[in-house]
Amino acid sequence: LNAFRKMGEKPVSVKIMRNKVTGDAAGYCFVHFSSDAEALDVLHKLNGKTIPGTNPPVRFRLNNAANSLVEKDYSVWVGELTPDVDDYAVYRTFSSKYNTVRTAKVIMDSSGFSKGYGFVRFGSEDEQRDAMINMNGYVGL
Repeated sequence: LNAFRKMGEKPVSVKIMRNKVTGDAAGYCFVHFSSDAEALDVLHKLNGKTIPGTNPPVRFRLNNAANSLVEKDYSVWVGELTPDVDDYAVYRTFSSKYNTVRTAKVIMDSSGFSKGYGFVRFGSEDEQRDAMINMNGYVGL
């Protein structure tokens, strides 16, 4: 809870999962927000960022539990991303042009650094096709 608050976010609750035998933290948790929109916003803003106060540094690796309940989506591969581009930057760029953007994900290596590419998921096949044509060669992320 404090890690999210230090990053300026306000989850309703955080449930840290524990090993049933040892009682130690299992390495993941469930975080609840007041709305789906707030949860998606936090997912895009914090995913891949360093969790405050962790030593050695640990990064947020967030997933959207609602993905399994969503209708079919359509993805676009986004490449040649600079190391400073994160999920939120890709999401903001595409969602400012397309209304059905569901998620944006920059792929990270095992140490948490960008591999220079990612994916954007759309709810509309028409918007996905439009993005493939009109965002091809886009510079400015």
